Amino acid sequence: IIMQINPECVKDILSVFESVVTKSGTTYTISSWYELMDFDPLRKYSVDEISYHCQQIYLSDYLYNGKMLAQGGISFMDITPNAHAFLANMRIPTVSKTIQKFITLVGSASLQQIASIASEAALNYLPQLLK
Repeated sequence: IIMQINPECVKDILSVFESVVTKSGTTYTISSWYELMDFDPLRKYSVDEISYHCQQIYLSDYLYNGKMLAQGGISFMDITPNAHAFLANMRIPTVSKTIQKFITLVGSASLQQIASIASEAALNYLPQLLK
C-alpha cells in the first residue's frame, strides 16, 4: 500500500494530541500505535495509517519535544503553534473541502503543502466570517 497524506487523519491525530495535553512541562507518551486507536476519532484508521501520519506529524515539526519510539509509539510535550494553526484551519469546513479538491486534482501533497493551502484558504474565507 502506498501511503499518502490524509489531511483528515492528520487533523484527527493532532486533535487527540491536543486533548491529551493537560499540563505544561509534562511529557506524554503513547507507547504503541494501537493505544491511539482507543481514541474515538482514530478508530476509523488502520494502525499503519496512524503510524504513518504520526511519523509525518513528527517529521513536520508539529510536536514540541517529540520523539518517535523505536518499538512504535510517540512522545511529546505539546503540539507546536504551527500544529495549532493547522488544526484551526482544518476545522473550517470550507478549508477542508478546498484541501480535498486540491488532493483530488494533484493526487497527493506533502503536509507542508496542505498546511500552506489550508492557511491561504482560511485567510480567503475570513471576509465571509466577518459579515
